Amino acid sequence: MITVPSTAQHQEEPTASDPLEWFAARLQRCRAQAGAPSLRALELRTEQLGHRYGRASIADKLNGRSRPDWEFVESFVRSCALHTGASVADLPRLDLQGWRRAHLRMLRELAALNSGQRRSGNAAAELRCTLPSDIPAFTGRADVLALVSSAADQLGTSGDATVTVHAIDGMPGIGKTALAIHLAHRLRDRFPDGQLFVDLHAHTPGQQPVDPSDALARLLVEDGMDPQALPDDLDGRSRAWRSRMAGRRLLLVLDNAAGSAQVAPLLPGGSECLVLVTSRRHLGDLPAHAVAIPLDVLPPDQARQMLLRLAPHTAATPDAVTELVDVCGYLPLAISLVARIAVKHPAWTLTDLVAETRSRVLRATAENRSVAAAFDLSYEHLPPEQQRVFRLLGLHPGPEIDTYAAAALTGLPVGDAADHLDALHGDHLLVERGYRRYGMHDLLRTYARDRVTAESETERTQALNRLLDHYQHTATLANARIARNVRPRPAGSPGPAPNDRNGPDLSDHLHALSWLRQERITLLACLAQADSPPRIVGLAAAVAELLRLDGPWSLAVELHTTAARVAAEIGDPLHQANALVDLGDVLRRTGDIPKAIGAFHAALDLYDELGNRLGRANTLDCLAIIQCSTGEVPAAITGLQEALDLHRELGDQLGEATALALLGDSRRMLGDYREAVDALREALFLYRDLGYLLGEATALTDLSVVQRMTGDHPAAERSLLQALDLSRSLGDRQGEATALDNLGIVRYEARDYPAARHRLLDALDLFLDLGSLLGQANVLSDLGVLARLTGDTADAVRSFHEALELYRELGDPGGEVSALNELGATYLAAGDLDSGSSCHRTALDLARQHGYPWVEAYALAGLGRCALAVGDTDSGTHQLRQALEIFQRLGATEASDVQAELDQQPRPDVVPLLPASTGNDPDVRC
Repeated sequence: MITVPSTAQHQEEPTASDPLEWFAARLQRCRAQAGAPSLRALELRTEQLGHRYGRASIADKLNGRSRPDWEFVESFVRSCALHTGASVADLPRLDLQGWRRAHLRMLRELAALNSGQRRSGNAAAELRCTLPSDIPAFTGRADVLALVSSAADQLGTSGDATVTVHAIDGMPGIGKTALAIHLAHRLRDRFPDGQLFVDLHAHTPGQQPVDPSDALARLLVEDGMDPQALPDDLDGRSRAWRSRMAGRRLLLVLDNAAGSAQVAPLLPGGSECLVLVTSRRHLGDLPAHAVAIPLDVLPPDQARQMLLRLAPHTAATPDAVTELVDVCGYLPLAISLVARIAVKHPAWTLTDLVAETRSRVLRATAENRSVAAAFDLSYEHLPPEQQRVFRLLGLHPGPEIDTYAAAALTGLPVGDAADHLDALHGDHLLVERGYRRYGMHDLLRTYARDRVTAESETERTQALNRLLDHYQHTATLANARIARNVRPRPAGSPGPAPNDRNGPDLSDHLHALSWLRQERITLLACLAQADSPPRIVGLAAAVAELLRLDGPWSLAVELHTTAARVAAEIGDPLHQANALVDLGDVLRRTGDIPKAIGAFHAALDLYDELGNRLGRANTLDCLAIIQCSTGEVPAAITGLQEALDLHRELGDQLGEATALALLGDSRRMLGDYREAVDALREALFLYRDLGYLLGEATALTDLSVVQRMTGDHPAAERSLLQALDLSRSLGDRQGEATALDNLGIVRYEARDYPAARHRLLDALDLFLDLGSLLGQANVLSDLGVLARLTGDTADAVRSFHEALELYRELGDPGGEVSALNELGATYLAAGDLDSGSSCHRTALDLARQHGYPWVEAYALAGLGRCALAVGDTDSGTHQLRQALEIFQRLGATEASDVQAELDQQPRPDVVPLLPASTGNDPDVRC
């Protein structure tokens, strides 16, 4: 018998910096004590004990490369004991308590280590596991388990760069999903980059199969890609998914697939990913390397074993067990349900249970009849009120339901509804997907829908309307929690309650957004099922902010277009105008600026006809964003000032804060720094009073730009550090990257070049990960300034040209003119005066065209320096004086640099020193 480390030994040894290495050392010591059995010997021993582990898997755990679960530890220690000569009969007497304590210690230390390293807001960067719970009574399929485990052991060793795919197919109720989930849990330690489960809803009643483009959008966004950067077409999204997964060790379960065309675009890239697909169909058009795994019903002995595991008391009558599983057709789903009835009614004899089951089962090949018989048996022994709840669940349009929605559907108090759901889950008629969230097998949902016809048409209609009312009301409340503006509503109608005691917690931005994302599929299913015009308009409005954040924007355009049309048809101009504002906002994000402007102006006309000042103010805010992006900053300021006055007259503090923040950033673009600071600080105070953290973070970042441009670098850094903390706490990676970019500028202006480079590269990594082209362009321009300051002219020129290409592709004149000025300064520093003058002259024309005075002054200063460098003192001095006048009027710190150059009256053969930097200040971000 081998020696097992004692508790004392574990306590005396110092804690390792790596808990996996700490535990691996104990495994290696155990192996040494057993006589150093080979990996092949250990593989055979674990197989002998019923838990085969491949050599690669054992080696990974012995070397601390993967986390061993308890099943592995127990099997490994017992295998070592067998190798020393112990018999199988001796193994139950092996004391594993010390190993259990050591394993728990490793898990606690890993959790603590991960908690310390994890950034609180960056959920997309964490290890993700979305697998449903494992099936404790899983039985059989040993050949499939061995096949897939062996394939997992060989990942990345064959030199083949293709992903490994196993496609499990078979009839309903055969256990495809259970097998895939069980396999995934057995193998999850081998895939440290995530284990994902995606239901493709091929046979979910009332739902269309998931479009692969939509599935990819969700996978990419959850992996951290900026929704604004999602490719529009399926091929583009598929390429992005394969690229992001290349080099990762990912396990992906694609459940309930409709066909190969739905699955193929979702396959990740790389040779170290494993994909398990389940489908009722044989997926013959998958890539040639995909391994097909057709499932049949369980062999009789495994079917008996399954029933005995689920209902152990039936072992007393083995002949009846044999007959019962035969009546169930050896179908795992039917066996599971019948076993539940046996457990629920221990007073029944199996002979009674067999008789009841046989009377309802047709032994033909129509598997649905046999499954329906099991459903009948389970359903008919429910209490009457639970039968009613089960029937009504068949009306639910989505894949999951929580207790609040169940209460609305059934008309019961929330507590009673929760009790019924829990009881149905206990009878395996529901599957628990999360805390108080339940799903239903597709066949059971169909069965429930067949049964709900027992209710009168009036009761069905009332139940469905109660459910839709619940989702519309709750989504409207959640939408208001995350919105940047208060939505106009009919006169006399109450606003959203602070929070609904009979609904989920929507008390703040994070809870509201979490609920909307969790219920996204159901909300869209409700909208698709809605046939009342007010319901269509109301539900579309209730998902507006969710679709704005997460997309897809093409769907948002479709929904808001329909809502605007329906509202017009029923003569509801207020909701028509609201829908037009939602439509315009999404059109702007898609780049369709002309249609967006048209939608906003149509909304303004309707609001004006109604005399709705809140609607007008909100629309002016939205129009100002477009005007800033197209260089019409003065017009934006005029509209924002009117909007601000309206928000204040109405007592709308959230709208007031939004208008102030936009106004402050717009005034910065025109160089009105003092007024910009005043507006941004006022917006910041309002956001803090309202508890709107996202607005607070944005205002802090905008404020830091003005503080830096007026020379208050310490204040700018303090503002940015606060914005960075807030963005990370909110999981706002876009805000985090923007704050890091601006921190980089502050650092290089303070001549701390290493710190500046570190910040800028971190920002670039985030923007690349998000797919944000504007963010990449901004950081590339700032990296170009840093390269110039450190003397790397060639790298600076490359960075500025890359930034220019992106700005022009995006149609961003502010970014383009800034990059041109920086490129001109770089050419001047390199002695290429013609190129430098050309860049500054183009920048000057663009700055005057779009009304950017600060950029105009910098372009004039650049042209003046180029003129001085070629000996044209008159022109050079004149242009520097023009620049000085503008800088002084703006209160910009650059004024002192230009004044010093004029005072020195540099000789024509001397190239004056450049200002330290401008950064990427005039970019349009409002």
